[in-house]
Amino acid sequence: MPFIVKKTVALIINSGNDYLIQVKANQKHLFQQIKSNISQAVPIDTYSQTQRSRGRQEARHVELYNCLEGISKDWLNLEALVYVRRRDTEKKAATIVKSISTSQAYLPRVQNWSPKAYEVIG
Repeated sequence: MPFIVKKTVALIINSGNDYLIQVKANQKHLFQQIKSNISQAVPIDTYSQTQRSRGRQEARHVELYNCLEGISKDWLNLEALVYVRRRDTEKKAATIVKSISTSQAYLPRVQNWSPKAYEVIG
């Protein structure tokens, strides 16, 4: 766990709190393992949301997985993987000017997962 201090995660857990840690692309092994896991699994829950504002539309799709194979045990009490896909589209006069798709992975430890958690991530 070179990018997150193990002691910090342990302190979070010992204090009775949850964590949500974003996995960056520069954490190549972990990021690739997550992508590999979710490509072979079915999400246990999903949440989608679309927002429109000032000619811009943002669509978010959040997926929750419980496939932890290959993920280091150093991630204390890790219970799931979260994968978020976003698509931002900008329109002017009914013509798409720009469309960008991104994805992000998160390592959560959330004791009572609820739809509110999706809104925080999304």
